[in-house]
Amino acid sequence: MSQRTLLATLWVLGLKGLGLGLSYVLLVYIAQVYGPEGSGLYNLTTNAVNLAALAAMMGVEGWMLKSGEAFVAQVRFWKYLAKVLAIPTAVAMVCVAVFALSRSGTVQNTMLIGCVFVPVVMVHTLAVEGLASVKKRVYSELMRSIWRPVLILAVLVLLPLSTPVTPLLWAGVWTLVLAWLILWHLLKASNTHSEAFPSMELPQASRGFWWISLGGFALANLAGFVVEWQADMAQAGVVTVLIRVAQLSTLSLLAVQVVWGPEISQASADAAPGIRKRAVGMGIALAIAAGGVLWLCRTWIFSFFGAAWQEVDGLYAPILVGQVLYSASAGWMIWATMRGASKAIGRGFLLVAGLQCLAWLCPGTMPYLGWIHGGSFTLLAFWNVRIGQRSTFVE
Repeated sequence: MSQRTLLATLWVLGLKGLGLGLSYVLLVYIAQVYGPEGSGLYNLTTNAVNLAALAAMMGVEGWMLKSGEAFVAQVRFWKYLAKVLAIPTAVAMVCVAVFALSRSGTVQNTMLIGCVFVPVVMVHTLAVEGLASVKKRVYSELMRSIWRPVLILAVLVLLPLSTPVTPLLWAGVWTLVLAWLILWHLLKASNTHSEAFPSMELPQASRGFWWISLGGFALANLAGFVVEWQADMAQAGVVTVLIRVAQLSTLSLLAVQVVWGPEISQASADAAPGIRKRAVGMGIALAIAAGGVLWLCRTWIFSFFGAAWQEVDGLYAPILVGQVLYSASAGWMIWATMRGASKAIGRGFLLVAGLQCLAWLCPGTMPYLGWIHGGSFTLLAFWNVRIGQRSTFVE
């Protein structure tokens, strides 16, 4: 790894960590100002919008990042994307609208507003990955992780409003502004007269990444919807925050992806075994360290959110253990994904997500919510390790 590449990698990793910190400051502020109900409303609505956007993008964002193709900065490519993703986007918006109409009151109104922001989130995500694909990784991470929570926090503090819909509205507005800024920056140097990008069946090429992103997001966030459905929005707010805090352990996964992802994708046959060993070791060490900190500091962390998040160890412990084990499998997962086994990894995500859905459909599952969530990620960790071990090196 060259000195310039190493410096860029460290910048990206630092920005990812800072972005995670800022997103949790935003969660703390929303919980303190709007309470558990407002926190649950914001988290569930953004989760519904993000889930719909991931479903509609069909894994294109993951394919863009892995491919590193220069043509993602061409206007022609974006016109092609608009054509390919038009129908999935419309279907995703309709699904969010139907879900909204099944609710009532403030929840229904907030979800209907969120429906409008589905294409906004899609453009933002694709544009950010486009920047990363053309080697503008630091600028991409600034737009992905830093500016959005900073701008939302600033406007909530400077222009506070009493309605719990306010955080979602500002999140949507700033995501729209940033999406167009990123897209303009990406396309401004594009040569519209350059050769067209190669003919491809993009949904087919990106299918494995689609399964991973969709299955992973569903696994992480289904519990919040189940609690809102079977209990109330306040309890959903508590559960979603516990999950978000436990997800801080996935910084280890992000670190492995940023540091070793490019090395794995470009590795020679001689260097591959050593790279895989170091990636696996890094994932395990960082996951254990992050999990230890998140458990030992749990009382201090949850004290910022309020009284509703006290005495939740019984629920938090299995959630955290599952997230740590999943993060510890990062090296195997990144190896398999970058070496052509993304569909096999993706099938694991979908399979475990399906099993989790079946568990939620069984009566009387609420008392075991933490164990179901944590157990799902434990199963996924074993799947990732198994597929990673079976993935042979292909030049």
